[in-house]
Order: sequence, then structure tokens, then C-alpha cells
Amino acid sequence: MQKHYFFVSWDEDLHTAAAKKRIEEKLGIEVHLVSTNTLTFRDGLTFYDSENVESQLLPQCKSGDVVWARRIRPFQKSRSEIPRGAEEDAFVHNAFNHAFMGALSACQSRNVVNDIWLQQKADIKILQLNAAAREGFKIPDTIVSNAPRSVREFFARHHGKVIAKAISGTRYNTYVTVALSDDILEDDAGIIACPAIYQEMVEGNRHLRVNFFGDNAYAFEIESDIVDWRRKLTRNIRHVDLSPSLISGLGRIKTIGDALTLFDSRSIVDFLDVADGRHTLIPAAGQDRYVVLTQQALADGIMDAALLQLYEVRAPREAKRHDDCIAYQQRKIDRALKAFSERPPGQGATQPMIGEIALASALGYLSLRFEGRWRADHSKLVTWLEDFARRFSAYEATMPY
Repeated sequence: MQKHYFFVSWDEDLHTAAAKKRIEEKLGIEVHLVSTNTLTFRDGLTFYDSENVESQLLPQCKSGDVVWARRIRPFQKSRSEIPRGAEEDAFVHNAFNHAFMGALSACQSRNVVNDIWLQQKADIKILQLNAAAREGFKIPDTIVSNAPRSVREFFARHHGKVIAKAISGTRYNTYVTVALSDDILEDDAGIIACPAIYQEMVEGNRHLRVNFFGDNAYAFEIESDIVDWRRKLTRNIRHVDLSPSLISGLGRIKTIGDALTLFDSRSIVDFLDVADGRHTLIPAAGQDRYVVLTQQALADGIMDAALLQLYEVRAPREAKRHDDCIAYQQRKIDRALKAFSERPPGQGATQPMIGEIALASALGYLSLRFEGRWRADHSKLVTWLEDFARRFSAYEATMPY
């Protein structure tokens, strides 16, 4: 049976249009765009049966088809025959988008290949900064604030070399990045009105924009003397080649098949579990799904903290080590182990879920790299791991030597 592909986004999203064009050219198939900002122009939005929600939202969608959700909560376009003011506009927008999000989440486990809630998180600029920092990129000194005193202290600390950018925009206006000045900082009301991102200014007139399509990176250099080059798009723009090391450092990118690019092992595991259809690793829906995903995240946190400890311990010279950093990461590990001791995952289960696998992997890593010191204070987890290894022989078979 031929597969069909659906992209869920707003109708003027350039990224979706580019991905649609590339997949159609590469695979020779048609990609259907489900426009999320024109829901008011449909004959109706009705769903009542979660088992058949795909056929109600996406009439052509059948089991086995692929849905990629990108921009799923844009503002709704207005119908000229139904005039409305700002208050009604916001009400209509929220009602349509909450209804659509609820319906889309109902078919999340069957057709939608990306987690729609993680997709929402990916649009948050503060999380973007944190993700870049985790991947080793140098982030300019940054605060998010609407407190005049904090903003002025930050401005003074950087000798007036500070920019301000909006945390998010609206459909009415694009808020460009500006250089802060003493005049702007005199306006307490303007600062208090809403929080903004304040960053140390990075001097220069060359801006790099990088896009990934599968394993291929395309970079463009924009030459502009103004802080935000978007104010005037008639700038010198040219294609540039990036070094392999820089491309590698732009993120942990894994490609699944020819059409989809997934980021991070958690997304890949979720994709494979959904593709398999049996949901043996992650429950399809309900509270159990989020319990398992929380366990996975907590165990991943143990691994992240342990790795940071190891980097410090293995510093080439003792003078380069930061004992306070090692202790800080150990406190995070201890808190996570305490939480797992109080409520260990999946006891007695015949099939391990991803939370159990992640915890067993983390405990195994702590035993390998830190001489098993965790065992002295967490006897319940020692018993849990022994039981896990007994129930699932693959654990012992894949232990590192």
C-alpha cells in the first residue's frame, strides 16, 4: 500500500515549503500540507472518536501514513464575513488551536512521527540557548528579565555593549533585535512591560545562517553592519562552505530513512517504538506514558552529570580541575538515585520499558567509570539492578569490558 505524507504547519512557513519540495523531488511522492492557520476556513473541525481521529482531521490519512507536525499553534486567519475585535480574535485563536492540539495528540501514537509537545518546546528561545550550550557552543552572557535594576546592572557590567531581543513575537509585528542605550534604559515602564532576552553584544558584521536537510548542511553568510540584518533584507548574502568539524559540532543529528531527520536518542527511540506499532518501550498514551518518559529523562540526567564529572576528573592537570563542579554534579546524581530508590521503575514487568533500560544503563555506567561507589548508599537500587539483570539476560550480554 502506498504511503502518504502530511505536513502540518501554517500555510506561509518557508521551512515546511522547502522540506515539502525536497521530499517530493527526492521520493517522487506528493506531500499534503495541512494548514493550521486557516482552520476557520474549513467546513468544520469535529472529532469525537480517538480511534478514528486521523480520518476526521486528515480525510486522506490512513493507517501507516506519515504525519509531520511543525507549526501547530499559529494565529488563525480571519474570515471577512465574520468580523471580530482583538478580544474575540484571541478567543477564536485559542479555541481552534486547543481543539486541534487535542485532536492531534490523540493520533500522536499512530501516525505523527515527532512529539508535538517537544515541538512546542523547541520554539522556546531560552531552551534553544540551553541546548546550544550543552553541545559545546559558546553562548554570550545572557539574562532574561523585566526588572529594571537587573537589566541596568547587566548593561553596566558589559560597558554598554548589550543587545535586547524579544522572547517571542506576534502575528502583528516582528520585533527586531536592538542595541541597548542609556536612553532606552531610562524607561522603567518599557522594561517592566514584559521580559526580554538581554545578551552581551558580539561585535562583527558577518552573520552565519545554517540549515540542515538530512546530513547535508547549507550555510549562508550575511554581511550587515546593523544589529539585526532582518531590518533590511537587501544585504550581501553568499553561500559558504563549513569545515567538517564545525558541521559535526552543530548538533547530534541522526537520519532515519530518506525523508525524516530526528534529533537526540530519545526522539529516535520514540520514533522506532511508534513505527513498530506495539509500544513495547513507551506506552502509547495516558499517565503511564509520561511516567516512563520522566524516568527516562531522570536517568539521562544521571548520565549527563556523570559525564561532566568524568571530564573534570580526567583534566590533564590537577590545577585545571574544579572540585566544586564535581561536587555539584554528584549532588544531582545523588538526588536522582534517591528518587529512583523511593520509586524504582517496572518491578516485576516481563518487558522492560525505556525508563528501566535508561536507569540500568546509567547504573552500569556509574559502576564502570566510578568503581560502583553508588552501591554503598543505594541498596534498593542494587537489588533492583540484580533483578533487572536476572529478568533480562541482554543486560549482562551487552555489558562493556
